[in-house]
Amino acid sequence: LGSIYGGIGAEDRRTLGTKLVLHGAQYDTSNTTFPLQMVTNTTITGHSANRDELVRLNSEYESPVILMREVSGVNLENMEVVNGVSMDNGGMIEVVNSKENDLSNMKLSGGLSVKRGGGIYISNDIDGSVRDDDTTMTMTDVEVEDNDSILEGGGVYFSNANLYIDGLEVIGNSCNNPETQYHGGGIFAADVGSVVIENSIIHDNDASVTGVAAGSWGGGIHFENVTAAMRNVQMTSN
Repeated sequence: LGSIYGGIGAEDRRTLGTKLVLHGAQYDTSNTTFPLQMVTNTTITGHSANRDELVRLNSEYESPVILMREVSGVNLENMEVVNGVSMDNGGMIEVVNSKENDLSNMKLSGGLSVKRGGGIYISNDIDGSVRDDDTTMTMTDVEVEDNDSILEGGGVYFSNANLYIDGLEVIGNSCNNPETQYHGGGIFAADVGSVVIENSIIHDNDASVTGVAAGSWGGGIHFENVTAAMRNVQMTSN
């Protein structure tokens, strides 16, 4: 693993699809080159012999785990993504200038970002190729737990994007800065066209200056200039 291609050439990647099924229990730095760089029209599915366990992708704090840059039609499912780190944005997964991608039955835990999005970072350029009516990401049955960022969005960060989220659990994430205020320990969103969140739990997340809940906003969620709809969402102990 390392570079995941949906076709041989650039034209192939726009039309062809590749499905990769991972059968091993864990892919780490001993057998995998991280980060995995996704290409358009690619599906990666984890298949574990034990139905109660997800196939694990573990970059062992050497890099982010997955990069999705200027891609569409990427589907990731049935995997646990752990121990990613970024000196920029997106400790575990970074999604930039991309559309019509999907995460399903995933767990993201133990990520660290020096900037934004300890678990997952999603952002599109304002004047880029992603149109206002494009769906950037669909997330179904995804757990984002115990991730940290120094700036906004300890668990999830997104901007200039449209998202549909169903069955998301955002638990135990934080953004803590020793010098200034930053917001959105669980989820941070700014300048988003629309986001729909259904049947989800946002619990025990923290945004603070000192790590003791002082001065910052949105321990669970912080939205700025966002059109949001939420249904059956539990927000507790943030």
